[in-house]
Amino acid sequence: MKSKSKTIAAFIIFCIILSLIISISIIKFSNGHTFTFMSAEKSSSSRMKVSYRYFNGTDTRKISLKDSETLKIDFISEVKEGKLVINILDKNDKILKTFDSNAKGNEDIKATSDGEYTIKVEGYKTRGSYEVNWSK
Repeated sequence: MKSKSKTIAAFIIFCIILSLIISISIIKFSNGHTFTFMSAEKSSSSRMKVSYRYFNGTDTRKISLKDSETLKIDFISEVKEGKLVINILDKNDKILKTFDSNAKGNEDIKATSDGEYTIKVEGYKTRGSYEVNWSK
């Protein structure tokens, strides 16, 4: 019976080690794709609020604006590792405003024409949190 118990224990340990190796490989080699590990998100139609242990990739929200309409943005990011960038893009994907890691504040952005504007959050092997709130 002891031999069978040792075999089962060895198999369980092997499975745990294999799972860890696979998890680390996924995190390390997920280039070009969004990968989030151990995250909590509380988002709505006018808010992105995310905390995470690992984030590599992008998170976007589209907002329809009319010419001369003002988009009001409140943001905060707390980064413990890596880099996080929050960009506001016009309908042609031109960057209108960039907010860097470990920053907070607010910004008013006036639309130059009708169209879909984008809030784009880019994480580069980062750990931390961000929150972006917006209104028209």
